[in-house]
Amino acid sequence: MSPLLLALVASLASAAVNSAPPTLYSNGPFITGLGNGQGGADTSLVQSGFSTSGYGCSAASGQRVADDFVVPAGEVWTLEKLRWRAFQTGAPTTGTLTAIQVNLWSAMPTTGGTPLWSSSANVLLTQAWSNCFRVVTVPGDTSRAVIEVVADLSGAPQLAPGTYWVDVQLAGSLSSGPWSNPTVPNASTDNARFFSPSGGWVDVRDVASGAAQDFPFELEGQSGSACALVTSYCTAGTSTNGCVPALSWSGAPSVSASSGFTLQCNAIEGQKLGVFFYGVSGALIQPWSATSTSFLCVKLPTQRTAAQSTNGTPGACDGAFGFDFLAYMNAHPLALGQPLFAGQRFNAQVWYRDPPAPKTTNLSDALEFLTCP
Repeated sequence: MSPLLLALVASLASAAVNSAPPTLYSNGPFITGLGNGQGGADTSLVQSGFSTSGYGCSAASGQRVADDFVVPAGEVWTLEKLRWRAFQTGAPTTGTLTAIQVNLWSAMPTTGGTPLWSSSANVLLTQAWSNCFRVVTVPGDTSRAVIEVVADLSGAPQLAPGTYWVDVQLAGSLSSGPWSNPTVPNASTDNARFFSPSGGWVDVRDVASGAAQDFPFELEGQSGSACALVTSYCTAGTSTNGCVPALSWSGAPSVSASSGFTLQCNAIEGQKLGVFFYGVSGALIQPWSATSTSFLCVKLPTQRTAAQSTNGTPGACDGAFGFDFLAYMNAHPLALGQPLFAGQRFNAQVWYRDPPAPKTTNLSDALEFLTCP
């Protein structure tokens, strides 16, 4: 292979290794001086009137820290990585952090609350010095090397528009901390949270000033249209004649349209009465009865739509019927979920008659979708 071609291959390989997904959200800054620290490093200077260098997020002590972020209207985020900053006092710039665990919340973390999603015990991908020291004076010392930790969020669920919180807990090989350094300068919107086993969740506040603080972090991943987020979930029951109905969809749930988003049920028992129903309180997976193979997949309260024939052949699995969600909402201004707005989450399922079955009925699988502009 020619030297030129070898160089090209090496360049492409390096680009592939070092490529990063797009930054969806950035919460900062924390660097206050460029090149004014020891050895020409950057500094993150404790703000005048403040005294706290970092806040505990130690797994050994059961501590956690959290901060919020916003998914804009009309977008759906698929998270891939979290970049977080932390230090252990006295650690070298090569870093001594050994683990990070991440939770996502759909509301502000509170004592006794439940996260939307929790990662495994350790999703640490890499750690690297940020070329910055946390200091109380300039140029300061080198005892608090701020390390950028990259965590794997590839297992997190897709996020619809709204405000969320990310909380982290870290472990390291030294006895100090780990500690998460705050953003600098302080802002009026700072609202980070701190958890300890003895005190639960409380606001993060600087010891000297009493001011609220935030943490510097970035979220990386992919952003798409909320109209693209329709997912199938739950398990359809098997009917008396062995039919397993399946829901599908066509179109997009756009609140600016008066029709065109159709839910379709196929492979259902022929010549039965069926009903599409939906809810706005989220998903559920609850047995329809102790002996039924069906599950109720939509949390109460629910809205039943008009009964329809499944068509097809009696005793066969060739039944099918559909339901235009947008047309229904346009014709029923007082229905559950009204008034429609972009970013609403709906869950939908089909109920149908099956007299020999437990409770004389059965249920399909379910769909979850978000409305978009």
